[in-house]
Amino acid sequence: MAAILSGVRAGSLQVAVVTKDVAPQMTAAMAGSVQIRDLLTSSATEYGSSAPARFHNVELAASRVNGALVPPGGTFSFNDAVGPVTYDSGYQTGYGILITNGSISTVPSVGGGICQVATTVFQSVFWAGMPVQERSWHLYWIPRYGQPPSGMKGLDATVDPDYALDFKFRNASDNWLAVKSSYDGSMLRFELWGTQTGWQVSAEQPVITDIVPATQEMHYEESAELPRGTSVYVEHAEDGFNAAIHRVVTKDGQVIDDMIFRSNYAPARNTTLVGTG
Repeated sequence: MAAILSGVRAGSLQVAVVTKDVAPQMTAAMAGSVQIRDLLTSSATEYGSSAPARFHNVELAASRVNGALVPPGGTFSFNDAVGPVTYDSGYQTGYGILITNGSISTVPSVGGGICQVATTVFQSVFWAGMPVQERSWHLYWIPRYGQPPSGMKGLDATVDPDYALDFKFRNASDNWLAVKSSYDGSMLRFELWGTQTGWQVSAEQPVITDIVPATQEMHYEESAELPRGTSVYVEHAEDGFNAAIHRVVTKDGQVIDDMIFRSNYAPARNTTLVGTG
């Protein structure tokens, strides 16, 4: 795709494109034995209040994860499902949380907002009882991810292909799973479809410890990514804390998975980026 776009921009009528064979997830022979008939779990987070670029990135990433299939015993990788997060693949510059020069800050970032998609997928996976193989939390806590019924304080996921941060889970059921997304300009929703497992999933309320109060004064940072004379309020003050969520999955009274999901959040500060570009 990048080669095609570059050729079009250069006015070329001929573009050399490298192709490769990719094995299908499901063959015709396999399709007859696959049963995807039951809604296992669903989750939802609000994105309608997002800035335009973030709004766009959330919907684009959700559309690319939609329809992902996971075979029994197979692993779902968010980064593989969503594909390259670049300008050429359609993403815009939103904002992301990074460590720069030893300190945490919110900065312009291509694809900013896709972590909301990963978080919403994670929440469906969490309540389905699937084993999580890889998950990182945000450097700051973002309150929109804690809204019930699927969200809780500390139940988030961050991804960044450039830093090898991925969200992965294993399909521990005996049948295929399908990941379905939908969005309506206000709410982002994910559903996990498959065949009923007979699992019971329970989770205790988050245990919150080591609270670090956030400072309330406004912090200003220069950004060459923004035009000179402009400013953007990018970060809201939030306390730092540690969170632990205990999830237990049982079947017929027997524990089949017992896991504590831990997260450590730094305090966030009120931050405005001031353009110098």
